[in-house]
Amino acid sequence: MTKDPISDARWRSVERVADSALFQRPSRLRDLFLYICENSLNGRHEELREQRIGEVVFDRGHDFRPNDDTIVRVEARKLRKRLEEYFATEGKDEPSIISIPKGAYVASFEPRTPNAASHELGEGAGSGGTDSPAAAIRNPGKQAVGSFVWAVILATTTVLFGSLAAWYAVRDQQNARALAWAGVAPANKNPLWAALFDKDQQTYIVCADSALVLYQDITGVPVTLSDYVNRDYSASARRVPGDMGALLKILPQRQYTHISDVRLVQEILQLNHEHLSHTMVRHARDIQLIDFKNGNFILIGSRRSNPWVELFESSLNFRFLFDSKTQRPGFRNMNPRPNEKSVYWREGNSAQGGETYCVISYVPNAAHNGGVLIIEGATGEGTEAAAEFTTNPELSQEMLKSIHAIDHGRVRYFEVLLKSGTLGGTSERAEIVASRLLPANK
Repeated sequence: MTKDPISDARWRSVERVADSALFQRPSRLRDLFLYICENSLNGRHEELREQRIGEVVFDRGHDFRPNDDTIVRVEARKLRKRLEEYFATEGKDEPSIISIPKGAYVASFEPRTPNAASHELGEGAGSGGTDSPAAAIRNPGKQAVGSFVWAVILATTTVLFGSLAAWYAVRDQQNARALAWAGVAPANKNPLWAALFDKDQQTYIVCADSALVLYQDITGVPVTLSDYVNRDYSASARRVPGDMGALLKILPQRQYTHISDVRLVQEILQLNHEHLSHTMVRHARDIQLIDFKNGNFILIGSRRSNPWVELFESSLNFRFLFDSKTQRPGFRNMNPRPNEKSVYWREGNSAQGGETYCVISYVPNAAHNGGVLIIEGATGEGTEAAAEFTTNPELSQEMLKSIHAIDHGRVRYFEVLLKSGTLGGTSERAEIVASRLLPANK
């Protein structure tokens, strides 16, 4: 190890993480973490290539081929989640946070910013997330001072998310270009991405509307697609008194999305980088109904955070459900089969752990001349779990094969319900609960 004081302090932090309970099993994650941190602190970035990590950490030998064996990418995803879990629980008092930003295998050491309120609100504003303190302030009996404080916090949080999203997008784009998309498997190996990205059609990636989730959390009133398109849901804001009512009038005008959506977009673009020239990233508020008549779409988030999902729900068996009384999200099973539930509710909560559900659906666009991929979770962690299933080459291929969705090299329209454990605001690996094959592609 290097002996300069800054690196020594950082290395002590690395050792505390490595010695924590979360990193005792499995040992390979601990080995990967120590290898990345030591080489990052010593500036040996040539040792942090995927090929080299596979050889040294995972004993893959000199003939290791990352495109055929994705173990480094799979374990790196687990490591990123394990680090997030550590710094949210056992390491919540650490002065700095260690992360492995996506797009490379170089450790980042960032000073911790004390902003617990913003962190909690961030989970609630995610793609379909509902565990937000904003839900507690719908009661008009709250004091005006409390409402004003929450209004300031909410406004600040949404601005923060917008700034963070832009910062991450720029940074990740620069990292991706600098790495020349190294180690990314060609998208044409996956028939799902081949169907969604082709040279003859435009592909739109539509991010969720975090401001809309906050709006519904505060008012307790669901927003339909019709109201969303017509911007006609301000009436509920007039029933909320004082400063909070003023904030509610502003939220429908703002275009914010959650940082997890930005990361998902970056992964999708990496997987399909050869199609960047005809790929558009849009906020849910920027899309119009007529757009769905042509091209391919990827919708991120549930109907509660991305109302455009409502366009395709009539053809789906698993539909997002939100109980406004209990603040409980889930998915309704419209036609349960033997051993299936009629409703799959989220269990537990983000902080203490539990279970959440998510749905991945592939349906035709409005004119049946393109496809629509819907990635939605009952909570933000659920959407994250669904995102991992679609962007992980191994999991995606395994999913399509297990539900028999591949027909002569083409992907049939389908929907898959998955269950994932949650802890510390992050999801664990999801498992398939149920699936449906939809009418054959035209």
